[in-house]
Amino acid sequence: MIEKPILLDLPMPILTPRLKIVPMHIDYADQLHQAIEESRETLIPWMTWADKPTTLEERREFAVQKYTKFLLREDIMLIALTPTVNSYWRRVFMKLTGKCGPLKSVIGVVHPLWVRVM
Repeated sequence: MIEKPILLDLPMPILTPRLKIVPMHIDYADQLHQAIEESRETLIPWMTWADKPTTLEERREFAVQKYTKFLLREDIMLIALTPTVNSYWRRVFMKLTGKCGPLKSVIGVVHPLWVRVM
C-alpha cells in the first residue's frame, strides 16, 4: 500500500520510439472536445458520459481538474501522442486512460477508455 501517493514519482513525459505519453492538460482540451463531438453517436452506447453534451469551456475545466488530480496522484489520465515525420510531436493519436478508486493500493493497472485518431 502506498501511504502518500502524492509523493509517488511518476516521471513525465514517458517516451518510446513511437509514443510520447503525457498527463491530460488544458493544452489538449480543444482536441479532446473536437474528438468527442465528432464521435459522440458512436460513443453513446459504450460511454455513460457521452450522452451529456458539454461546452468547450467545460471540457477545458475538465482538463484542468484531471491535471490537478494527476499532480495530487488522485487519478491518472494519460494521452499518447505520435510524432510527425519532422520529429515534432502532434496530437494525432489520443488515448485516454484512467484509474478507479484511490491511488493507494493499485499502481500500474490502467484501463483504456477510448482511442481516437485525430
